[in-house]
Amino acid sequence: MIAFVTSDKALELDDDMAPLCGAMLRLGAAHQVVCWDDPDVDWSAYSAVIVRSTWDYHARIDEFRAWIDQVCAVSNLHNAAEVLQWNIDKHYLNDLSSAGIPIVPTTFVDTDAVLAQLLKAGASWSNVVVKPTVSAGSNDTALHAGHEDAVFHIRELLAKGKIPMVQPYQSAIDEHGEVGLVYMAGEFSHAFFKGPLLGGAVKDRRNALFLEETIRPHTASDEQRVLGDQVLSYMVGRFGSPPLYLRVDTVPGLNGTVLLELEATEPSLFFSTGEGSADRFAAKCAALV
Repeated sequence: MIAFVTSDKALELDDDMAPLCGAMLRLGAAHQVVCWDDPDVDWSAYSAVIVRSTWDYHARIDEFRAWIDQVCAVSNLHNAAEVLQWNIDKHYLNDLSSAGIPIVPTTFVDTDAVLAQLLKAGASWSNVVVKPTVSAGSNDTALHAGHEDAVFHIRELLAKGKIPMVQPYQSAIDEHGEVGLVYMAGEFSHAFFKGPLLGGAVKDRRNALFLEETIRPHTASDEQRVLGDQVLSYMVGRFGSPPLYLRVDTVPGLNGTVLLELEATEPSLFFSTGEGSADRFAAKCAALV
């Protein structure tokens, strides 16, 4: 029996779940959809526990980290516990950058010295994105045209006990959007286009489960595929095997395609944008039993 893990708030909002369960039924693979924080769930009863739409984890991060440790001790957790624990904090971008993977330039405000440097250089800020290192669904994320609003947001996050991160807004997103590449057990499955979330009229998103997105099918460019494969190779080298699911979110940078985020915890895989993708993922899941 396989458990697909969601959250109570996301249960009716996860557009991937119905096609995934339908694909599992076609395979004759036993499965259940369960909430990660349900105290009555016996995780040892499942041969595999697969995280899907635990979209409220960022608001209960300590509880979620403890849940990861609890489940991996009694069942086969996917993605693996070490992948999840690493990926839920966006400091992972430092590791990827150090490995030579091009990322959106990122400053983590995790010391008073970094904050002082930012304040000193604040007058030169223009169009920066501020968000916490632990977040999901664009929560607590905003685009700021000037440094005063950005500094206010940084201080607001610090007051909440969160670590802020600052990135220059990649303005090419407004015209070209983002492109996500989906990998399943080390194999490229499909790509999708995502419209801009923070540019134009939408500049701030702080208090919802997730931000409604404009999503459509997309054919990845050679450059995007090279970056996606580079990220996958890093994951295999670091963790010893490819993750069951991986989403590489790319954007056009000043000097080519760069990584915006690496989604290996609870990403939507947007099966609707990849013909046969739900069946492909179901087959990868069923093979775990």
